[in-house]
This record gives sequence, structure tokens and C-alpha cells, in this order.
Amino acid sequence: MAKKIDFESIKQLADSAITNLSGRDSEFVKYEKMYLLDPDSELGKPKRDGAKTLWDTHPHDSIDAIVRMYTINRWSLSIPTPSVEGEGLDRETISKRKATRAAADKAERFLKALLDRSNDVSQRDVVKMAVKQFALFDEASIIIDPVIAENPNAECAYIFDAPHSKLCYPVYSRRAGLVRHVYQVQLKFADVVETYGEKATKWIDADDSEDVTLIDYVDREWHVVWLDEYDDKPILLQQHKLKFIPRVSMIASGNDFFEAEEDRRAPFLFAMLKSGLFAARNYQLS
Repeated sequence: MAKKIDFESIKQLADSAITNLSGRDSEFVKYEKMYLLDPDSELGKPKRDGAKTLWDTHPHDSIDAIVRMYTINRWSLSIPTPSVEGEGLDRETISKRKATRAAADKAERFLKALLDRSNDVSQRDVVKMAVKQFALFDEASIIIDPVIAENPNAECAYIFDAPHSKLCYPVYSRRAGLVRHVYQVQLKFADVVETYGEKATKWIDADDSEDVTLIDYVDREWHVVWLDEYDDKPILLQQHKLKFIPRVSMIASGNDFFEAEEDRRAPFLFAMLKSGLFAARNYQLS
């Protein structure tokens, strides 16, 4: 007998995840403005009318340098296995470990092929995108879409995507790791139809040019997708039948010592922003 799910409860869980990270989102906007050389008055935009304003390019140049440093060479994927070297290992143990290494090598080649094919089809380098998110926000999510399940004739089995960190809302547990993940993005309804087809149009009557907010929720059992503007029914509601959440989400160098979510992340530009150095340099240059 199939398990039942309460769609209203799922929406509440998603809303809670988004609300709890509102402070984080505010900080992410600041780092984004620093990188895009688009500071506002809070970040150090001089208010003198008619004055020529120059922005410090250090945030932009530093983030790009980090991305180049980590992606200039071909990325590698390694699955650790026990060593076959060492004293006291009997033949049976060595044989088993060699078989384990051979299986790991095969899995590495398979995963590399999946990622390469995804990059070719989507025209996006997911590794480079993830590195940039880590450098700029200290947090990144990778969403894995099993497109082959939706379309047996798809050009690749899976699409890997590393969307903007402020569009992703992970919920972590100290003991269980990632327990749910919410992806919220604004799209045209036509884009939703292109992805979900009849599932989006069978009961939603919207113009293709209409702006809508898509919410994509995944936990350890369920995958649910709906539009915030038409949330009476979900577009997709199904058990993903996997033993794990088909998404990866990590905070790179922060920690959970602090109570506020925005203090648990330590982006590369953190000190420059909080110290006022970025603002001071903008005033000095202008």
C-alpha cells in the first residue's frame, strides 16, 4: 500500500526552511553586490552628488582567481579504498581489497562520464559553478535531476546543476546530515511547462509569459514540486525511491558555533565586508 503524504505539511516545512535562512539571504546579497561591483550605501557607496565613484575590484578579482586556481586543471574524482600494502595482510584480504579497488575505479569512470555528459548537454560546468558558490558564499548545493526517468529518450541520464546558493534552502541535522532541501526560483510559466509538460498544464491555466515562483522540495522520501502562485495542488508529488536525498549541500569552512544562520558561514569576503574595509576603499577611491 502506497504511503500517503500531506501536501500542506510539506509546504509548511518548505516555508520554514526558507524563513529560517532569511538572514543568510540578506548576507548573500551583500557578497553578491561586492562581486558584481554594485555596492549600495550600506556597503560603502559614496553619497556625494556629482562625485566620480570607483569601486574596489578586489572582491571580484579574488573570487575569480580562486575559481581559476581550483579549476584550471581537469578535476579529479577519487573513491578511497583500503590499501593492499602493509605487513600482516593475508592473500585473501589482499585479493578482496584489490577487487574493491577495481570496483571503485569502475565507479569513478562511470561518475566522470555522467558529469561530462551532463556538462555537455546543459552547457554548464557544474564543478566550476560549485567552486564559485563556495568561494563567494561558503555554501553550495548540487541538484541531481534524473531526466531519464521523465524521458527515456533524454540526451543524458542525469543533469547536475549547482544553482545560486541564495535559491537553495538546506536543512541539516547534527546526526543525520541533510534531511531536506528546498530550491526556490522565479521563472516564466513557459519554462515550467518545458520542464514538466502536461503535469504543469493539466490544471494550471497561466499565460506562458507569466512570472511564477517554482518550489522544488526533496526529503529522504518525497519529491514535491509546486508553484507558489498556484499552490492548491502540486505539479509533482512522488516518492523518489532512493536511499538518499538526490542533492548535495555543504558549508565549506563555517561552523555551527553561532546561533544565527548568517554567522555560521565564513565566505572569503567575510572579513573585508564586516571590518568596513570594502566601504573604506570605495570612499578612498572616490
